[in-house]
Formats: sequence, C-alpha cells, structure tokens
Amino acid sequence: MVEPLTNGLGALANPGGRFGMVALDQRESLRGLLSRTDRPAGDDELRGFKAAAVRALSPLASAVLLDRPFGLSAAGTAVAPPAPYCGLILAVDDFDQPAGRPVRASRLDPLATPELIARAGAAALKLLIIWRDGEDPGPRQRTVRDFLQLCRETGLPSILEGVVRPPLGSAEWAGPDQRAAAIVAAAREFGRSGPTLYKTEVPGDGRDPELVQRCGREISAALDGPWVVLSTGVSPEDFPGAVEAACRGGASGFLAGRGIWSEAARSDDWAGALATTAVERLRRLLEVVA
Repeated sequence: MVEPLTNGLGALANPGGRFGMVALDQRESLRGLLSRTDRPAGDDELRGFKAAAVRALSPLASAVLLDRPFGLSAAGTAVAPPAPYCGLILAVDDFDQPAGRPVRASRLDPLATPELIARAGAAALKLLIIWRDGEDPGPRQRTVRDFLQLCRETGLPSILEGVVRPPLGSAEWAGPDQRAAAIVAAAREFGRSGPTLYKTEVPGDGRDPELVQRCGREISAALDGPWVVLSTGVSPEDFPGAVEAACRGGASGFLAGRGIWSEAARSDDWAGALATTAVERLRRLLEVVA
C-alpha cells in the first residue's frame, strides 16, 4: 500500500500519517436532520451549522470536507476557515437526491471550476459515485475519469467515495453479507482508476468486526493507495468499533460526518452539542485510529 503521506495527502493526515477527517458536505440529508416538525431548514441554516461545525471540530480533525453550495461563501471561500494544520477538502459532486431520500446519482459539479477550487484553498477534491450491481458501468466510469482529470488539472489529490446501492431490480439488501460483498466489488472497480485516496462504507452494518476486518483486507488488496471509512449505515455508538475493525483490515482512518455530529444537528443548541457530544465522539475516533 502507498504510504499515506505521499501524493499530496500529508495536508490531510495527522503527524502519525493517519486520517481523522470530518465530512461536512451533506446537503439534503443535513437539511432533514436540521428540519423541525414545524418548519423545514433553510439554506442559511445549513451554512450556519457547517460553519459552527468547522469551528468546533477542525481544531481536532486532520481535515474537513465541505461542499460548494452550502460549504462555501459567496466569495468562494469556506463558510468558516478550518483551524491551522487542518486541510480543506472540496466536494466537486452534484447530486440527484430527492428531499429526505438517499443520493440516487451524481455527476461532476459544472460550477466547481479550477478557479473556484483555487479560491477555496482546497488541499484535495472529493467525488461521490454510486455503484450498483447490474447497471452499465460506463456512465460511472466516465464520471470518475472526468473527476480524475480535474484533479490532474488542479494538481490536487483525488478522494473517490464509492457508495453502493442494492442490485438493479432490488429495493433492499438481502442482508449484511450481500452489502459487504458489493462494497468490496465497488472498491475493486474503482481501485483500478487509481484514486489517491479511496473512501468506502463500512462493510455490513458495522456490528460484525470479523466481517469488517475480513472485507477490509480484500479492499486493501484491491487498492494501490490508502483508504478510509465513512459512517453512513452505522450507528454513532457502533462506529468506533467499526473503525477499529476497518483499521485492522488495512484502513488508514476515517472521513465521517453523521457518526460524529448527527446528534448535534438534531439539537436546538448546535454550538453546545458540537462542543460537547460531537467533540467527544471525534476524540474517541481519533484515539481508535492512533
């Protein structure tokens, strides 16, 4: 496996070469968390939460991930500057995502130009791409190629996030093992494109450490570079154990959002919940990857 501190990834890692990164690029899923029964969350509310989270969590994180629509100001800079020595990752994906539903598809954001990326001060770029067994792989592979070309043009590391969905024609997974197999298959396909860093879901549901570790070894074998896990599909309580098992299988850390700050997003006191619950969750995860 490539040493994590090569290929520009040093700006995203801690001094020990591990990744303890916070994802704040959620859009409609975050809106759902912030909305209350009497009112939906507005765009300014999303920006306000992201700014508060950057201020609370970036002093501990090795990097933070922000999106263009709600993570950047009108001037093209971060809604809140990350702390020193905390790298900024810019998501350059544009989602097809109905309100309150998971992402159905993604494309390269046409507004994420090299000029905007430079203005934002990004240290790396990220693309989420959906993998589904039975679908024509051509469209997703073309999107990945376009993303990697943008990374070459800007001279920035590429973070490719492979997210799996049930097989074509199925609404649900048959079980954790089927989902875990899909996660490994996605890593094999996307690994061939050569991303600098690969971001994957935790195999299964995160509650079977042996499954996570075994699949982690398969993911490691499929990639030429380091990889990290995200927290979608795993409860905040189960996520530290899942991260530990993934690291035993070869992961180099995490790039996670809701497993750290989802409770804060549901709170009426963002700042207080981010400074307590979210900070404590992040500290625990950093101890795991250390």
